[in-house]
Amino acid sequence: MAANAPSIHAAWEAFSTLLPEPTSLENNQRRQDAHLAFWAGAATLFYALMLHGLDEGEEPTADDMKRMDAIHAQIENFAKGFDAEILKRMKATVSAKPLD
Repeated sequence: MAANAPSIHAAWEAFSTLLPEPTSLENNQRRQDAHLAFWAGAATLFYALMLHGLDEGEEPTADDMKRMDAIHAQIENFAKGFDAEILKRMKATVSAKPLD
């Protein structure tokens, strides 16, 4: 990984700004659940790659590239729906704020 690449923790911090503030017990629980799900996803991907995902050797093989392309396609597919959902929530938040 490049030295300036964002860490998983930094990605969590950015993602967590989209969550409701933990002003209530329910919001705090949602935040904790989201935190667990986020890190579980990161851990699953890491272990899938490290334990079962890549062929031996320093150079990527054709099968390595197929696996990475498949992972990329799944993440891109998720991102489309995720981006749409975030935009919808942002619009709802803006329209719910009272005008001064």
